[in-house]
Amino acid sequence: MFHRIHFSVLLMGCVIGLCGTIHSLPLFDNIPLADEFTVLRADYDHDDITVYKFLEEQKNSYIVFIKDVNGNHYVVKQERDRTLKNQFRALCEVLCARIASEIAIPSHHVRLLPVGVSFPGKFIVKRVATLHTLVPGKTIRTLVEGHYAKLDIKQATDTNVPVEKQGFTERTIFYMSLHPQLPYIVALDTFTGNKDRNKANILYDEETDSFYAIDMSLMHDATQEKQSVVQIACQQVYNMIDRHKKYTDKELQALSQYRLVLQDLVKKFPPKKTCELFDAILMESGLLSQQSGYDEKEINALLSLYKRAIKESYVDVKKLIYLLYILINN
Repeated sequence: MFHRIHFSVLLMGCVIGLCGTIHSLPLFDNIPLADEFTVLRADYDHDDITVYKFLEEQKNSYIVFIKDVNGNHYVVKQERDRTLKNQFRALCEVLCARIASEIAIPSHHVRLLPVGVSFPGKFIVKRVATLHTLVPGKTIRTLVEGHYAKLDIKQATDTNVPVEKQGFTERTIFYMSLHPQLPYIVALDTFTGNKDRNKANILYDEETDSFYAIDMSLMHDATQEKQSVVQIACQQVYNMIDRHKKYTDKELQALSQYRLVLQDLVKKFPPKKTCELFDAILMESGLLSQQSGYDEKEINALLSLYKRAIKESYVDVKKLIYLLYILINN
């Protein structure tokens, strides 16, 4: 009942108008906004935006679908939980999408809807949200048959999962060998520490034979004391080397591509650049403003944890690249 009332208020708010203004995003000043993001321009008439769907069953986020008069569709996403850790997920989402875009990894594009800015589909004005392009295709979860119905490239780090099923496994290698785009997505998840590439956040478009990665907010598990995605990957690959594991030609090709993408990520996103991007995204988010209600010291402490995770992960990715070379040529 709460959600229906909330959605009705949202729709009324879209008709009445907006009390905030979205300015051009300084983080992307050197990258022209794609035509699909014209809705973020300050002179765009937001009365032309239609809110047409609300995913009521979502437990952790408010998910709202909107479209503009040109037929461009978007998803507005906002975390329900107001804890700072959860609010940082919006920042991680933007950073990971930026990394994916620069490496030409198929994924959605994401922009911030900062604290204090009203926008159709954004429930809580004083909190940060994100605007995502809507990618084509169906989630793997909804595929009941076909070549990719059982696809599983999740690099889980849960301690309740058996060690042989954690992270980058032989199963991961088999599945990413099924399509040339999958090594790119697996490499992105390894590099960014994304442990949650479940069947609901990877889409396959049969018409174009393309995969798309979405929902990358769980970047680097910075606040938990357990092994990272890439640390587990290093252990798994080392064990494969130790057992003299042999792979098919398709699997070796996928492994080689996975390694090449990791090399590209290491080259283009060293820790200094990634941390500077995170700083810029944080400033753009408005979380440091008084309106957000969060303590600046707490924000900077959490930011430091993420930066430490980024730096440590970068070192481990370099180690993984070396181990992959040995595995491929074993």
